[in-house]
Amino acid sequence: MKRIKLAVFVLIALAGTISAQQPTSRGGDTLSPRDSAPLGSTGTLESNPRSCYTYFSIGVIEPLALGVGFQVNPEWAVGVKWGVYWLSGRSYITPPPGVGVGTRISQRIGTTAINNINYELTAFYLAGNQYSGSKALIRGGALDINIGHESYERGMNFIWSLGVTATTAEGSPLLVLPNLKIGFNVNL
Repeated sequence: MKRIKLAVFVLIALAGTISAQQPTSRGGDTLSPRDSAPLGSTGTLESNPRSCYTYFSIGVIEPLALGVGFQVNPEWAVGVKWGVYWLSGRSYITPPPGVGVGTRISQRIGTTAINNINYELTAFYLAGNQYSGSKALIRGGALDINIGHESYERGMNFIWSLGVTATTAEGSPLLVLPNLKIGFNVNL
């Protein structure tokens, strides 16, 4: 439980630090509302940016994730997610034991190949007992920080991300590994 509290604290601190670093000018010019509009993959202004989104992804440490979210402003999006995670002490062939719900905060950054940073915090509500194979309510969670590419234009789009995921639960030591995810999002 102490690890999860620490992870939440770090996540909030990172989000606060990043939001405090928003630029107020470019080359001496004041930013206009047009300058803060969403940018497309070519660096041009998008003609039809998303307001809401849903996504599906598969990955290495998080084999399955589903989520929905809302684009708060051109730079930030927030959402809720459902995810399945591997925990320490399990072989990769056995079913993943950690299942939970969480939040996802996405920050858009200005490059074309890598255009977002995601901060995800998931609390487990169900996990398989590694010794008996039975399901039980547990305390634990996952923290995932990754960078990747995601389209912000309306429609269905391919997404990918690469980052670090930490999972822990009762009876399972901390597991920290790189994570690769691929999937699709639908922007509305």
